[in-house]
Amino acid sequence: MKKYLVLTSLFLLMVLGFSIRSYYSFINTPVGLTENRLFKVNKNEPAFKIINRLEEEGIIKHKFFFRLMVKLTGGDKNILYGYYLIPRDITPKEIWNKMLRGEIEQYKITVPEGYNIYQIAQILENQKMGDKNRFLKLVKDRNFIKSLGIDETSLEGYLYPATYFFDPEKKEDDIIKAMVQKTFDILNNELKLKMTQKELHKTLTLASLIEKEAKVREEMPLISSVFHNRLKKGMKLQCDPTVQYGLKRFDYNLTRKDLTTKNPYNTYINYGLPPTP
Repeated sequence: MKKYLVLTSLFLLMVLGFSIRSYYSFINTPVGLTENRLFKVNKNEPAFKIINRLEEEGIIKHKFFFRLMVKLTGGDKNILYGYYLIPRDITPKEIWNKMLRGEIEQYKITVPEGYNIYQIAQILENQKMGDKNRFLKLVKDRNFIKSLGIDETSLEGYLYPATYFFDPEKKEDDIIKAMVQKTFDILNNELKLKMTQKELHKTLTLASLIEKEAKVREEMPLISSVFHNRLKKGMKLQCDPTVQYGLKRFDYNLTRKDLTTKNPYNTYINYGLPPTP
């Protein structure tokens, strides 16, 4: 009987030792994905569901060991929802620590001052955050524009230049809405400007001309004064950037022929402000 107990104890110790070794091997061995993956944690999703989906989506094996790790580390709590980047050589332990720290994946997009809708569209496409053509279609879609509370033919001038952080799931319309909202937030909350839609459009249009015409910020007050005087006197603005915009040739040295080319944005042949910023 004593011999039997000794053998049983030895066997149990061997099993325990094997289990412990398997556990530590599991949590510290890279998961071995073929490529980096994005894994989405839903809002208020319990830890056990997250672990189940990690296994279902082929990111981890042996969810039992993963659950054990979570229990032993006291990490069984709500995880910040969002997308997590799962590198192909990451270990299960590193996956959970990343989630516990809330290291959600967000794409950073910086829109410089003075960039037009075509340049912004190119930024999004370059950073794989959207399709350039779909973006341009949306910013000129009257129905979509009206849904944002703007009654214009284009959102040119309404996309605020700033640095934005977006979840990978965000689409072109979500990005546009955020940029437009930023413009209204700045005008209403920070500048305390209350204008009609028509007044706002004229203000944004004139501001865009002044910004593009000035080589340095210090020139803006003088250029503003010149443009205001020309508008008051009924003169043509004769602003080169409007001609470039109408020709869709940015950072381009204009020729005499360009200045006489007919289009709504040519302020050398048209009076008043162009149709949009």
